[in-house]
Amino acid sequence: MGATKWSGEPGTANVIVQWDDLVEEDEENPEELRLLFLENFIKETNKIEVDPEDEFYEVTLEIDFESSGYHDPGVYTALPENCYPEEHDEERSLEKMTLYTCNHGEGIVVNEELAERLFDKYYDEVMEVDIFGG
Repeated sequence: MGATKWSGEPGTANVIVQWDDLVEEDEENPEELRLLFLENFIKETNKIEVDPEDEFYEVTLEIDFESSGYHDPGVYTALPENCYPEEHDEERSLEKMTLYTCNHGEGIVVNEELAERLFDKYYDEVMEVDIFGG
């Protein structure tokens, strides 16, 4: 089996977090992230009824992304000069982020600036999604 390359492969990560974690965990500037999040949230308050100051309130971030990369299983059963180890590289990019709360089925599309910040914050969770179902 040889190398496999892919580009633009869609995927979705659903990350369940406490409200307080969303607005407080930015080491660089927590207040800036909090204000950015509240600004986005307040613009959509007619869609969701929630007290954004409730630190125990759970929300789900639905993170739609695209993946591009390659995987080469390597060669281990050949002459030594023809053998090489497994190689893998992948990059995932944000397409759209939607916030859902437990009391409302319709989500809020997170604005681009905030979505990029949260995508970086939850990138490890995004990378855990198996886009090929294997």
